[in-house]
Parts: sequence; C-alpha cells; structure tokens
Amino acid sequence: MVNSYRYVFAASTPTIPVSGTTTDLGIGEIGVFDGKTWQATNGVTAKSIVIAQGVPDTVFPQGVAKSNHTYKTDIIKGSAIKSWKKVNGKQGSGLQITLGYDGVDATKNLTVKQGKSFTFWVTLSGAPIANLLGDSPKTHYAVWTEQFTIQLPCVSECVDTCGDLFDPNVVGDAVIEEFAKRKIIGGQYLTDYVKATKLVSCDTPSGLPAGTTYYIYTLTIADTGDQAALGAVQAAYPGLKIKRVKREGLLSTYEVVATVTPDPYEFTPAPVLQACDTCPSGCPSGYTLTEAQDVWIVTRPITGSANLNDPTAQASFTAAIEAAYSANAAEFLSFNTAAGSLRCM
Repeated sequence: MVNSYRYVFAASTPTIPVSGTTTDLGIGEIGVFDGKTWQATNGVTAKSIVIAQGVPDTVFPQGVAKSNHTYKTDIIKGSAIKSWKKVNGKQGSGLQITLGYDGVDATKNLTVKQGKSFTFWVTLSGAPIANLLGDSPKTHYAVWTEQFTIQLPCVSECVDTCGDLFDPNVVGDAVIEEFAKRKIIGGQYLTDYVKATKLVSCDTPSGLPAGTTYYIYTLTIADTGDQAALGAVQAAYPGLKIKRVKREGLLSTYEVVATVTPDPYEFTPAPVLQACDTCPSGCPSGYTLTEAQDVWIVTRPITGSANLNDPTAQASFTAAIEAAYSANAAEFLSFNTAAGSLRCM
C-alpha cells in the first residue's frame, strides 16, 4: 500500500461488545462489526468487518467542523488483509513543554530585554483537535497552530535600560494572561485544550532524569525469521520495543534498548526450519535433522450441522481426516460454510 494511513485506537474497556451496532458503543469502547449487517461480530465468519469506536455525546459550538458521530474504519475485506499485529497499549501521559528554564540548563530562562516583545507558537494535535477540525482516517492528520506576540510593560524613557532584562516572573505572568484570553475556532478558549502554568521552582528536571543510562541488548536465536517469530519475542517482553536487526541463515538477531537487563528469553524451538548445508552437525541447539516428507493440503466437505468454530470439533475433524489418509500428522488450517482444510504429512 502506498501512502498508507495508520490510525491508533485506545480502548476504554478490555473487551469488545458481542451484540448491538456501532451506535450502541460506549465512550471510548471499541467494537468489531460485520461489514454487511453492522452487527457486532467476533470476525471469524464475517467476510468483511468494520472497526469502530464510541465518542462522547458532545455538541460542539456552531462553526466547528466535526459533528458527533462514531469513529469507523472503511469496510475491511478479509481477502485484502495481508497481516495482523497486536500491540499491548501503554498508559498515556500528557505532553508537557517548558518555556524558559527546564530545570537542567541554567542558561535557559525567560530572558527578554526591556523595551522588547517576543513571539512564540503553540501547535496542538490529538483526538480533541481531530474532533474540532474533522480529522479522520480517510482525510488527514489535523493540527492547529496559534501565534502569540507578548507585549511586556513599557519602560521609562527617562532611564537608561539598555541591556536590562525584564523580571522572568513578569514575562511568565504576561504569557499566562495572553494564553487565558485566547479563543480559537468555534469561540472556544484555548485553555479548554491545553493549560499554561508558571513554575517558580523545579525540583525534578523536565524530561528524562539526568544521568539515566540506556543499554542495547541483542538476542540471537534460530527461528523462522517471519512476523510470527518476531511476535513471539515481542510477547516475551511486554512494554519493550523489540526489532529484528539481522537475519543470517537460520539465525535471527533481535535488539532492544532498555535501562535494565531483560529477563532471559525462554525459547521453545519451532517445529520446522529450513535445511542447512552442514546438517546434522550444523543444526542449532534444540533441533534434530529429520528426513524430508511430502506435505498435502486436504479439503473435505463438512455436514450442515458441523460447527468448526468449536476447537473440540476442529480436533475431531482433524483426527478423522488423519486416520482416513493414514497420515503421520495433520494440522487444521481453515474452514468455510461448506468445507474444512488441513495440512497432512
């Protein structure tokens, strides 16, 4: 996909609804709905789905572009899905920006020469601004920028103030006063979206504490080198960002940046890896060379009463086909309303 758009949902509940339509979603609740009937579904049998999230019942002031309606993706057809990845959510935190002294660099301050003014800009983004401007996954990423030119008190023309600076408290008060009275689209106050306060002391430096040491850790294992293999490593370290940095033969190398040493990785070898030139002596630890086998995909019709959504029914169906074909092993793959498919060897 060229110029794809990534849209992130943050759910307010850990479960999805099992009934109802998109209009029944609670505030922040995420649901998966059948792309044809708009009824809640687990997506197993639906040929297409829509992912939706409930929004607050807020009526914005006249002139605001976004009306009150549920967020919805386009209809997602099963045949168009190339991959699926789950990422555990992290607790959100408000962005804090310091104007002037940041608690670390003592050369930074609200230093303004007397007789001068100064200008700064504030750019806002996120869900509230998306609601305000009509952002959606199908249009654009919405931002709103406000320019502030702060007029500071006049100075006496009878006194030489060349090189003198305003008291930083005076500058800070002027910034907060201008911030408090600024209105944006729809006549809303800017302070409805972002707050401005004056810091007169700073016990903890903003941002990361000074002196924090980060280390790069790597893990090299034999695996299939695909997204499933990467997902297995990521699942072992929730909260850390794992990436594959190298793939050589049967070996994948994964990397993470962390402040403390991660726990040892408990690796269960994959059942099948591609052959290596020096097997069996060159097989990775935990693997055994096996002779090549023929693998067949078998598709058999199912009765009208069979429900292969049930894992027990899948196991019975698999065992029956395995016995019928005298296969050494069989693995259930998929099914539709008429037939089920297995891999036999």
